[in-house]
Amino acid sequence: YDWQNCANPADPINKNVADCSSCLVYSCVDWLAGSAGMQQREASYLDRTGDSVYFGVGSYGSDKKKAGLCYRISTTTMDRDLIVQVVTQGPTVPDGNFNLYVADGGLGTQNACTFESTPAPQYFSSASDWGKAIGGWDDVQSCSKIPKSPVCAVNPQDDLQYLCRW
Repeated sequence: YDWQNCANPADPINKNVADCSSCLVYSCVDWLAGSAGMQQREASYLDRTGDSVYFGVGSYGSDKKKAGLCYRISTTTMDRDLIVQVVTQGPTVPDGNFNLYVADGGLGTQNACTFESTPAPQYFSSASDWGKAIGGWDDVQSCSKIPKSPVCAVNPQDDLQYLCRW
């Protein structure tokens, strides 16, 4: 499994997502914390185990050997634990920190394939619509600046502006 390629085989162009010259699916919206896909997985897990958790994916440091590993994270600021899986890595994530994949804007280091970077963008928006490249917007009011969905929306329930506030 190529953990850096989350391309949806149903999309018209199914290329490696790191290649922004042709990408339509750079970020997998159904992998966002709070997305319909994650909520379905959480409900299934609850049915099987009786354990209510949030699911998420993201990056954990810069060590590629961590790819695919899962962690349970407890925090005092959430109403339940997170079970997360490492699906990528990056130099901007310090060792010991988990960067949860959420819809809070911010393109990261790859520019998310906006129309400025590719003729086949995932989002019909400008890079400036996403806030700071690392971290996105500082306030929830700015969530209204990001697009509601990617060009190839997998699940219409996944409104990125709503998920940004999640």
